[in-house]
Amino acid sequence: MSPIQTELLALIEKMDETKQHQLLDVARQFVYKPPRHYTAVELLELPEEEREAYIAWSFAQAEGVEFEIFEAYSEEDIDDVYLCATEEQIHHKKGTC
Repeated sequence: MSPIQTELLALIEKMDETKQHQLLDVARQFVYKPPRHYTAVELLELPEEEREAYIAWSFAQAEGVEFEIFEAYSEEDIDDVYLCATEEQIHHKKGTC
């Protein structure tokens, strides 16, 4: 083991778990950071292996991050008329598909 690795391990052992997670995130960015961020369309156009690697990297970046998962709308909120109506039809409430 090199002197740098020895020092890194010694410093990591002195850190609390929160700081270790922060350091891990930074280290992952150095090692796994993709060259760019993709739009949804660009991501779907990638070869499957590259897309899966990017998704795995994204999940690794989100490790330890607290966020809420929610649906943009519920089934009760859906009104088929409004999903296919124009603005004018919506305001006059006579939209049809």
